[in-house]
Amino acid sequence: MQDFGFSFPSNVRKRLAKDSKTSSRLVVGKHYADIVPDPKNPGMRFHWVVQQVGSADVLAWGQESSFELAEKAAYQFLHDRLTLNAKQTG
Repeated sequence: MQDFGFSFPSNVRKRLAKDSKTSSRLVVGKHYADIVPDPKNPGMRFHWVVQQVGSADVLAWGQESSFELAEKAAYQFLHDRLTLNAKQTG
């Protein structure tokens, strides 16, 4: 596993999916991001999808060339969204 010099803060919960060691869910407050391998290109492309708990709406999505990059991109969106929400409500 490649080290990108990035670690998740302690308030981010990570959970590996039961069916795959290459799928996970990041949970930050009321938002979460699922990271899953591309079924047509497993190990070569990973998708990430951000949603709010209790909503079917997709807030953001993307694909990256590695699991680590997909996790980082998903977390960055979660962080930016929560920071923006905090500024708007605070």
